[in-house]
Amino acid sequence: MGYRSKVIFGVKEKHKDKFNKLINKACKLDGSDYMKNKISIVSPVYEEDNWIVFKDDYLKWYSDYPAISLINDTIFEWCEDEDMGAFRICLGEDGYKDECGHWYDVVAEEHDIKIIEKSK
Repeated sequence: MGYRSKVIFGVKEKHKDKFNKLINKACKLDGSDYMKNKISIVSPVYEEDNWIVFKDDYLKWYSDYPAISLINDTIFEWCEDEDMGAFRICLGEDGYKDECGHWYDVVAEEHDIKIIEKSK
């Protein structure tokens, strides 16, 4: 990804144990519990299942970071299992998008541009 990114990834809630193990491993690699505070359970409008998701708006999501590599590789592997429902979508501040799985069942993608003005 580029610069800072908005990142959302998750699985169906029934796989919460696997998801939490992944987050715990990533936190251990990162030397921080930061990721644990960014997890929530969501109930998407058009889905019967609840989902457990990680969401953060301003991350350095570089695949050469060990924790990020672990998450990316694991979610990619889980995407092959339709029962897991695993997905990941990342949007960099440079406009680059990286995605895996059926994120559109849980995440709405919106784009916006605006003028940045000096404060008065």
